[in-house]
Amino acid sequence: MDTRLATNQIRLSEWTRIIKDRCQSGLKVDEYCEQHQLSRHAYYYWLRKVKEAALIHNSFVELPALPENCSCYNK
Repeated sequence: MDTRLATNQIRLSEWTRIIKDRCQSGLKVDEYCEQHQLSRHAYYYWLRKVKEAALIHNSFVELPALPENCSCYNK
């Protein structure tokens, strides 16, 4: 397996977990990022990447669905 592909899959999985955690926390993106020492820019970059991967439905990465009540763009 290509190491770049494997690394990207690991990052997608990790950021999917982070995005779900933020949604379930009820915190606004800025609050969550500050509490977890994350860059707001990185959060939105990976949110876009996770959504793109979900749309492509790549067979290499299993992406759990975000909760229906999740407002990932909640600022």
